[in-house]
Amino acid sequence: MAFFSNTFVFLLVGLELDIPELAAASGLVVIAFIVVLLGRAATVYGLMPLTRLFPIEPIPKAWSHVLVWGGLRGSLSMVLVMGLPAEMPGRRLLLVLVFGVVSLSLILQALTMKPFLMRLGLVAPKQTRVAYERARGQVRMARAALRDLDRRGDLLNPNIRSRFEEEYRTMLEEARLAAIEAAGDHFDTERLNEAALHLISVQEEALRQARDEGVVSTDAAELLLEELARRRESLLHDSEEAEAG
Repeated sequence: MAFFSNTFVFLLVGLELDIPELAAASGLVVIAFIVVLLGRAATVYGLMPLTRLFPIEPIPKAWSHVLVWGGLRGSLSMVLVMGLPAEMPGRRLLLVLVFGVVSLSLILQALTMKPFLMRLGLVAPKQTRVAYERARGQVRMARAALRDLDRRGDLLNPNIRSRFEEEYRTMLEEARLAAIEAAGDHFDTERLNEAALHLISVQEEALRQARDEGVVSTDAAELLLEELARRRESLLHDSEEAEAG
């Protein structure tokens, strides 16, 4: 319905607007766009210092820039101007200016948002993410190999086992350092979620052991395990949303 409504609004504007008329007013459109952008900048930069009065984490300066440049105009502006009485003086010029500012906003601001975020250091370049994920994959591979050596190491010759352990521990340490270097400040939230998921697994294992040893009753253990499962589901959901974003 949202897509249909937006499409319908743009069709209405297209039926009412004359392209040569828009081209003739291009200078005024550019001026109007700059005025709108300056107005948003004055609002954001002017009110942002007031957030320091509240007991919240300080908002990074780079986020203020995103709030300014991310203020895209859309169909709501055009609906409002089309709702003006047909006999109102200047309505035609307002319609041309609003449609021109909206078009310029959707083309200029929307298409440059990703490079803008990358320049501010808020989004990692693709090669950085690939390097980070490759290092994370190597960390998991090394950990899995070491766990398997712990479980079935008795079946191997001690010298062979020691050689494999040394090899995979070296691989683990190198991959960890590579992941930290590739991540920088780009994947703090992702690393936090990964650490939280790992700690949930540790807690679950400790709970099951306590239940098997009779330290914690089965009912109490099940309640706690359900709570941990809900926390894991919430973290996984947040991670999926972040990746989709």
